[in-house]
Amino acid sequence: YKTYVYGYVRWLCENRAKHLLPPFMIEDIVEEAVSYGFQKAFEQAAKYDPHRASVRVWITSIAKYRMFSLLSKAVKEQSRYVPLPDPGDEDGDQLLAIADQTADRDPTLDKVLSAEMERHVQQIIKSLAPRQRMAISLFFMIGCGIEEIAYVLGISYDAAESLLRRARASFKQKWLDEPW
Repeated sequence: YKTYVYGYVRWLCENRAKHLLPPFMIEDIVEEAVSYGFQKAFEQAAKYDPHRASVRVWITSIAKYRMFSLLSKAVKEQSRYVPLPDPGDEDGDQLLAIADQTADRDPTLDKVLSAEMERHVQQIIKSLAPRQRMAISLFFMIGCGIEEIAYVLGISYDAAESLLRRARASFKQKWLDEPW
């Protein structure tokens, strides 16, 4: 499962932090999260319930939530070190120096639009009913199949399929109704 978990957590971390953290920090976060996911799964193996999710989904979930925790801490820590201009510096040399240092980190218009679209998608997902939100997240973000969604939610295959269909319809309606 290592390749899948590592690939998914790396993709997720890079998409969340590519403009906020340098690549070496992202790599460290991914490695720490994946390692933690497997370690916790091994430690908690007796508590694993195969009727709730596959082993792959279980380990991926542990690693994903650890990655979010580490990423949040790293972004907060990184933001503490952003230099601020000296208020007495009237000619703005220091401000220009800061702009030059961060120029390569400024996103292009496409990236800004992509980030805005991602925020809009997250808002719509948050507005869904809790079970619909869970079904959408499991299917699209973690990559679970209908059968795994049914196990996680404790419902039948047909009920999971119906729930996912309703969740998609609700998402589509909100996407069309709410301009971004």
